[in-house]
Amino acid sequence: MNDLLKALFVFGISFGAEVAVAQPTQVAIKKFLSYKQQVDPMGMDNHNYSVIYSNAKKVYNLGGFQLSKSSGLIQDLKVNPAGASYATLSSTKKRSLVEVFDMYEANNRLWTLPEGVNPTAICYTDDSEYLVVASQGKVSFYDTRYYSKTGEVVVEGTPTKLCASSNGFYVAAAVGNKVVLVNRKAKNVRQTLTFGAEVVDFDFSKDSEYLGVATNDQKVAAFSTQSLAKVYSNEKMGQVTALTFHPESKYMVISADNNKMSFLNLRNKKDVSTITDDGNLNEVLFVSDNENHYYLVHGADSDIRYKEISGLTPNYTKYMESELNDRLAEWSKMQPMETESAYKERVTPEKMAKQKKLFANEIVTDLAGDLLSEVEVSLGKYNPETNMLALEMGDMPDVYLDVPADDVADFNSSDDLEFTDVVYGLDENDNFKVIYAHIHNKKNGKTYVFDNKDEKSLAHLKTSDKFVDLKDVQTASKEEVALKDIKKDVVAAAQLSDNTNINVSTRVEAGVNDKGERVENYKVDFNYSVNAEFSEADDFAPGAYKIEKSKAAQSMMKIISKAFNDKFAKYMQDGKELVVTITGSADAMPIRRGIPYDGSYGTFKNEPCTVNGKLNNISVSKDSGIKTNEQLAFLRAVGVKKQLLKEVPGLKKMDVQYKYNVNISKSRGGEYRRIHVNFMFVDAF
Repeated sequence: MNDLLKALFVFGISFGAEVAVAQPTQVAIKKFLSYKQQVDPMGMDNHNYSVIYSNAKKVYNLGGFQLSKSSGLIQDLKVNPAGASYATLSSTKKRSLVEVFDMYEANNRLWTLPEGVNPTAICYTDDSEYLVVASQGKVSFYDTRYYSKTGEVVVEGTPTKLCASSNGFYVAAAVGNKVVLVNRKAKNVRQTLTFGAEVVDFDFSKDSEYLGVATNDQKVAAFSTQSLAKVYSNEKMGQVTALTFHPESKYMVISADNNKMSFLNLRNKKDVSTITDDGNLNEVLFVSDNENHYYLVHGADSDIRYKEISGLTPNYTKYMESELNDRLAEWSKMQPMETESAYKERVTPEKMAKQKKLFANEIVTDLAGDLLSEVEVSLGKYNPETNMLALEMGDMPDVYLDVPADDVADFNSSDDLEFTDVVYGLDENDNFKVIYAHIHNKKNGKTYVFDNKDEKSLAHLKTSDKFVDLKDVQTASKEEVALKDIKKDVVAAAQLSDNTNINVSTRVEAGVNDKGERVENYKVDFNYSVNAEFSEADDFAPGAYKIEKSKAAQSMMKIISKAFNDKFAKYMQDGKELVVTITGSADAMPIRRGIPYDGSYGTFKNEPCTVNGKLNNISVSKDSGIKTNEQLAFLRAVGVKKQLLKEVPGLKKMDVQYKYNVNISKSRGGEYRRIHVNFMFVDAF
C-alpha cells in the first residue's frame, strides 16, 4: 500500500477528514503564481514545469528570453516531449512551413520541412520518436533524429489540429466536424468520429484511456480509446476554446466564454465545478513541478498564470484496481515449499474471486480512512413491513438496518449510534459508501449489523479488463519457480556472498493493443540489492559505469542470458513485440572534475530517457566525458543493452523497443548505484 499512499499524498490530500470533505468536488486555487512577460503569450507548450510560448514570429521562454524567430507568423508551437527541441508551424504570404529549433541554444534552427509540403498542423508523439506533420489529405511521420520521413497516412480532408496518445498507439487529427484516429504503428485510419458541429479542441487523457472532444455547439464528449464508445457527454458548456485532462485522468478540463474553466468528472456527470479568470483561455495545459504538484497553466495579457488546483477527488477506482492487481499477483504466486497440487488447490477461480473481493474491500477501506467522522448521519424512514430502518449518510448512499418493531422507539437520535468495524466500497461514480458496519445503539445497548459486502457495485471486478486469466497467472507462477532455480545455480557458481541479493519475478498484466483489443502482457523482472558496506566491492564503485566491473550486475546478466536462451526462449518469437525497460541508478555523490568516458558504449546526443519519472534527454560523448550523475546512471543502463544484444541473440528477431530509465537518489551511498531490467512480452499468451 505504500506506493498507493504516496500517490494520494502527492495528489494533495491526506486520509481522514479531508477525504470526507473531498467527495463532492469543491475546486479551489491552492496556489497562484504569475510570471510577467513583455508580450502577450499566444501558443503555449511545456517540458515538465517550464513553458515556452509564441507571439507573432517569435518564441519565448518563461523568463521572457527570446529563443528564436520563425520565418512567418507562428500558428502552432509544440515542444519535443524529451525537451531537447521544439517545432513551430508558421505561415508567410507564400506558404506555410515547419521549423525545428534547439531548446538550449537560441536561434539554432535544426531542420526545416522541405518545400513542396503545405503543413496545416503538427504534434510530437509522446515518446519524442516522431514529429507528425499534417497537410492536405495526409498525416506524415518524421523521425526526430534525422528528420527523415518514415511513413504517412492518407486521410480525407485537411487536418487543422493534431495530438498523440501517451501509449504510442494513436495520433488524432481534427478535420472540420470530424476526428480521425490514426493508428501510428499500422499507419492507417482506425476510426473516424463525426460530430454535429466543428471540432474546437481535443486531447487524450494521460493514461490514454480517453479521447476528449469539444465542438463549437457548446458540447463536450469523451470516448474510450479501446472501444471508441462514448463514455461521457455534456451540453451547454459555453463557447469552448480549449480542452485538456487532469493528469489523474478522472477530470476533463475545458475553458469557455473567455472567463471560466470547468472541471468535468468523467465518472459522475453531475460533478461539474468551475473557476473564473479574466486571462487568455484559448489554451490551457497541466504541468508539474519537482514535487509532482500539478498546475493548470494559461496565458493572460503579458502574463502566464500557474494555478495549483485543490478539491478534485482522486481516481479511487484506479488506485484500487492498481493495488488490487499487485496483491492478487503476490497471492497467486506459488509459495516456497508449496507443492504443485497444494498450489492448484489453493489458487482456484472460485478462491481467487473471493480473495479479489476481500482485497478490494480492504484497499477501499484503507483509502477511506476515518471517513465517518466527518459525515453527518441522520435517521431516515422506517419500513414496518420489512423492519428496515434507513440511516442517511450525508453524500453517501443510505445504510439499512434490520430493526425489530419493538426496538424502533429506541432510535431517537443519530447521536446515540456508534459505528465500528466499518468496511467501505466504491460506487459507480467513484465515491465511497459503507458496505459493512456494526452499529451500536447506546440507548438500548444493542448492536445491529449492516452487511452489504456482496454489493452489486463491485460487479465490474468480474468483467474488468484490468484482470487476467487464472491459467496464465498459474503459468507465470510456475515459470517464476523455474527462474529462481536458474538464479540459484548462477549465484552458487558465481560464489556471491550473502551481501548480494538478486531478485527475479514474473507477472501477467492485462493490456490493450493498438486495435483496441484486450491482450495479456507477460513481465519478467530482474533486479538486485547489495548491502551498503559491500557495494563498492560487489557492485559499482563511485564513478564506475561499466557493468562488466560489477559482480552483482554480471551475475544478474547471466541469469537473464541463461533464462532467455533456455526455458524462456519460447517467448522470443519472430516479429513479436517486446518492451525492454532498463533502469540505471546513481547516488547523490557530486562529480566535481568529471569522469573520463572511453566511448565504448557509443555517442549519444539528446537521447530520450526518463529521469526520475519524467521524460528528458541525455547527451554524452568521449570528448565531453561524464559530468553529471544522470549521465553516469544512463551509461550503466546503456551497458545493459549492449550486453543483452551480445548474449541474447533471440532479441534480434523480435520487434523490440528499448526504454531507458535513470533514477538519481537524493542520498549518497553505494546501495543507490544499481541496474534493473524489465522485459514485457506484448500479447504473450
